[in-house]
Amino acid sequence: MPTPSRFLFVGCPIDAHLAEALDCCRERDRVFLQDPAYLESLTVDGAAWIGRRCVPGAAVDAIEDVARNVASLLRRLAPDAALQPADLLIVALEDENLPIPTSEPGEDEATFAYADLIG
Repeated sequence: MPTPSRFLFVGCPIDAHLAEALDCCRERDRVFLQDPAYLESLTVDGAAWIGRRCVPGAAVDAIEDVARNVASLLRRLAPDAALQPADLLIVALEDENLPIPTSEPGEDEATFAYADLIG
């Protein structure tokens, strides 16, 4: 269940090429980098990422809208990067940008049955 401390983040890692392009963006476009309502920079597993948080409980089409918007903003800020929505990733994060722990492969397989979903 989504909580304020757990969220989905739609974005991409910032490589050297993207970082340089973002550093050189037009002054009037810097607002998109400074206001997390547009784009937010996070550290995920030691790597810098840029993207946007999704609202808790977002529908699939709302997440697709966020991906299109993030890609559009990144193309505006860094035209040479040519990012598309398909280039972005969805990452589940918790609290201080730490990944949400997942169970080990095989742990939950025995307790979950798809037949339980059919009522």
